[in-house]
Amino acid sequence: MIPAHIVQQSRILRRKMEISVYGHAGEAFLVFPTSGGRHSEFADRGMIDVLRAPLDNGALQLFCLDTVNATGWYNKQRTPAARVRLQASYERYVLQEVVPLVLLKNPEATLGALGTSLGGYHAMNLALHHPQLFRRTLTLGGAFDIRRFLDGHFDDHALEQNPPDYVPQLAEGPRLDDCRAAQLTLAVGEHDFLLEENRRFSETLAARGIPHTLDIWGDGAAHDWPWWQRMAAKHLAG
Repeated sequence: MIPAHIVQQSRILRRKMEISVYGHAGEAFLVFPTSGGRHSEFADRGMIDVLRAPLDNGALQLFCLDTVNATGWYNKQRTPAARVRLQASYERYVLQEVVPLVLLKNPEATLGALGTSLGGYHAMNLALHHPQLFRRTLTLGGAFDIRRFLDGHFDDHALEQNPPDYVPQLAEGPRLDDCRAAQLTLAVGEHDFLLEENRRFSETLAARGIPHTLDIWGDGAAHDWPWWQRMAAKHLAG
């Protein structure tokens, strides 16, 4: 399947950002790659092949994004506070520049968020910040806690970018109601090094009454693409 290739010169990030689009209609997912991945990763790793049927029949559309992980979370030349600010800018880019593009191409779309490994953080963080927009979120071997990138730094800005810390503080009201109405799925393997992080985050969601599915795979499932292919097929092509 040949994707539509989009190059955006982001006014918010002040850099070129690329998007690969698969499918022509249906539920539209923003896809966030692994920590070092790019917009082409889903195709390179065989994920598009396993989702070919819903992509071809108009049930599913994927907008595979670039991130700023390399210049943000993994850039030790930036202060931790600057890494947090860049993440906030990246979120504004997605909301103000990517989402309008998605809805221009697919006006009837229901929006979803999908991410593998650190991409799971991006997907879940975006969905919990804006649950009125993102009605379904799927993480595959997802990471959720960005304290690992903060070198001990933590303030209110960092808290607002870290789901394990802000979810317990969500006040009763429209945002929490929307979180409770969304469909959240955390798929992870029994031998994934992020299994316990997924379990802890599941407990955090449950404590705030946010329904979700913690889908733990057996049969030796680990933090790797062959397992994520099977998870994606189950949750998106079934």
